[in-house]
Amino acid sequence: MVAYYRIPGMAHCGGGTGPADAPDQLLQELIESVEDDRAPGPVVAHRGSDRARMAFANQSGTVAGVPVPPPTGAARDFLLCPYPMTATFTGDPSSDGVYDARNWECRGR
Repeated sequence: MVAYYRIPGMAHCGGGTGPADAPDQLLQELIESVEDDRAPGPVVAHRGSDRARMAFANQSGTVAGVPVPPPTGAARDFLLCPYPMTATFTGDPSSDGVYDARNWECRGR
């Protein structure tokens, strides 16, 4: 089974305004989907030292010897959906709920 995920704000080798742990969370979902014999599903990735969970990543701050800056911006969650689904905000737009993955859901186009 193959799944394609778009990762908002993630630079080519890391950094940017996107999630810091997307590669780790996607790899974990791949492992679990193979072990459970199911298609890969939605994945929650994170930005911020209080949220990001780096399980597999090289935490040296380099990729192939090239320094990669950490992601920038407020700590938050990102709901990553298997393409062609997209993350749609379902929470209260007047609150800070945009930073919490529980206020998002994957929807078809």
